[in-house]
Amino acid sequence: MWSLVSSRRAVVYYGDPAERARLDLLALYPVYDAPARPLTSTFMETPPSVLVAEMSIGGWKPIKALGLLNLRGEAKKFSIDLNEIGVKYPALACDLETRDVEEVEERLDLQLDEWSAKLIHIVEREEWPALPIFISGYAKANISTADANRLELALEGDPLLKTLILAVLNSPIVAPHVDGKPLKEYSSLEQLISSTADGYVRVGERMVLLKVPSAGRIEIRRRG
Repeated sequence: MWSLVSSRRAVVYYGDPAERARLDLLALYPVYDAPARPLTSTFMETPPSVLVAEMSIGGWKPIKALGLLNLRGEAKKFSIDLNEIGVKYPALACDLETRDVEEVEERLDLQLDEWSAKLIHIVEREEWPALPIFISGYAKANISTADANRLELALEGDPLLKTLILAVLNSPIVAPHVDGKPLKEYSSLEQLISSTADGYVRVGERMVLLKVPSAGRIEIRRRG
């Protein structure tokens, strides 16, 4: 789990020490506000089986990240109380590996296979056209408009770098726009990631992934 703290012009992040001089490598990774901390109930475990981190978005409550770790030779069940991580329910939980989305009431229950790990992002439910559940890189994100018909997100970062935004859809949407211009739709995730151009791709039935400049105004509107 990457974490980043910035102070004036100095930047420090936690991750692979061999890559610490390559901040551009963070463009496709989630970057959290501070190092992950053990969930209170797992504090005495070595290593902790549940870690919690946050990804701030101005104008909204932060995205919560759960890092789950099973170092046993057998499957392990987890039951996470949303109150313990500061999330009001109903909420949405997304497995960033499988990109499966689950609606959660009070507790998140899941099972990990032996010797495995998961990274889960959780957001409180809103009735906007789309809910950001993952933002890559270290651009500062702020929600400027959010209602039943439109979500407008402002990014402040290096315009030469790209940012990935994964959002859960609440309704059919028109093509997302960047600075007033519609994004190109790609037919597959592989095409979007390999292309040097901006664009978006639909991920399953409920999600959309955008690749956009790290500085600009992103708009997602409800269709109709």
